[in-house]
Amino acid sequence: MEPIKNPATLEKEICRCTAALNAKVEGLNGKRAVVVCGGTGCLATHSADIEAELKREIAAHHLEDKVTLNHVGCFGFCSQGPFVKIFPENTLYRAVKVSDVKRIVDVYRAVDVFVLPSLSENLPNTIMEAMACG
Repeated sequence: MEPIKNPATLEKEICRCTAALNAKVEGLNGKRAVVVCGGTGCLATHSADIEAELKREIAAHHLEDKVTLNHVGCFGFCSQGPFVKIFPENTLYRAVKVSDVKRIVDVYRAVDVFVLPSLSENLPNTIMEAMACG
């Protein structure tokens, strides 16, 4: 990337980056985007270990061409962390443990459409969401 030297170039770069991020979270590249909270609270509760385990599971199942994995900044709910968020479904997992990673990966490997919004959500919400999807 070339240095940004004027407001017009900055605006152009902002638009380019915004479009790339939107395409990633909307799954327009044909991949799921998995993001792991890298905020201080989540790091203190082992989000780096969770990210490492996700990376191992993705590699073990040869999913590198179907999934991107990144750590991001704080989600803002530190007491509920660590967090893993999956796009384009916009699924947010909270209080994730390393032992949850295999289950998360296995569920996403098995389906094309996923309606369960959380590891801890109750059945009525899941049924309502499934019904709303047709």
